[in-house]
Amino acid sequence: MGWRFQTFLACIFLYRLTFALEANYLSAEHPEGWDCERLQGIWICQARQEPLRKESLILSIATVATAWDSLENYLDYLKKSRPIVGEDGAKLLPQITYSRKHNISGQEWVDSLQFNSELPGFWTRYVATILQTNNGKYAILITYIVSDEFYKQMAPQFERMIATLRLNNKFDTSVVAKDGAVATGEKLGRIQKDIIADRLKPRKKEPLPVQEPAVDSTVIIAAVIVTAALAYLFFKRRKRKKL
Repeated sequence: MGWRFQTFLACIFLYRLTFALEANYLSAEHPEGWDCERLQGIWICQARQEPLRKESLILSIATVATAWDSLENYLDYLKKSRPIVGEDGAKLLPQITYSRKHNISGQEWVDSLQFNSELPGFWTRYVATILQTNNGKYAILITYIVSDEFYKQMAPQFERMIATLRLNNKFDTSVVAKDGAVATGEKLGRIQKDIIADRLKPRKKEPLPVQEPAVDSTVIIAAVIVTAALAYLFFKRRKRKKL
């Protein structure tokens, strides 16, 4: 999937007062208190308030499917760990919790949960499928990202959102293309990296506390004894001289 799973972070929806996300080809509920916007064909959803706004992100994209795009290829791609580079330049190998097929409302998707696959210290859940329409096939790619600190809080909300995913295979592709909702792949890598860097708070390694070297208590006792003995001898000699 090359650029697709390395470069897409996904959410294909419009914000509504009913806390539902909708696009011509997909609809789903989203967490209360979140808004979505479109940026160069990518839909980006985030919480309105801090600190959650910097701790989680949902982005989505639909692209015209190529001969490579299939659930089997998606699954094979997501089963393999691909290292990322942390801020200190060290390579991090993602931890893959699972990569499997998942039936959502009668549609088969590929679903994968990974840690450190997009950003150090963040969980990423990938959900992808192929949408067959009268005008052709479209790859629907969605990614949910949340920091490890907020994972337990957001995971159930992402789960509910995924459970409400509904595809629309009768959408007007010409209208969507003009509106910029179906993106092309050439620029996605650069766009996605910019989005992550700008919108999420990367986890930095905390400096290790400076520790004073431990001193063995027996060494201290021995030093005291030696000092006392030298003092005793010193004063004893002075006393003899006076006599």
